[in-house]
Amino acid sequence: MREILFRGKTSTEWVYGDLRHLNDGRVAIRKDGEIYPYEVIPETVGQYTGLNDRNGKKIFEGDIVEGDKKYFTYTHPYGKVVYDGGQFVISFDDVLEDIECLGAWANAVEIIGNIHDNPELMKKVQK
Repeated sequence: MREILFRGKTSTEWVYGDLRHLNDGRVAIRKDGEIYPYEVIPETVGQYTGLNDRNGKKIFEGDIVEGDKKYFTYTHPYGKVVYDGGQFVISFDDVLEDIECLGAWANAVEIIGNIHDNPELMKKVQK
């Protein structure tokens, strides 16, 4: 069975667990084993892809990855993880014209940041 896991950022930290939509419209994540959920910034919510990078780290939507240069023949090996067309993909540009299926390349990429904490890394993706 695949692991369903979300992450979202509070004003100070990342929280991992079950996604909750509260009655008043707020978005929250409940950590495993805890009663009360943590309110998170909705724009930061991303789902776990079910895949790990080459270092064994869980890959989430919004992560920025660097591809192993011996496998990637692109002009630049940086991409962001997005959900598109029913699957998780690595987007190598800002308009989803140059994408690769994440499942085929997860073991050849390394997470180097995410679009929320490291917006400066998006410049590498957009080149």
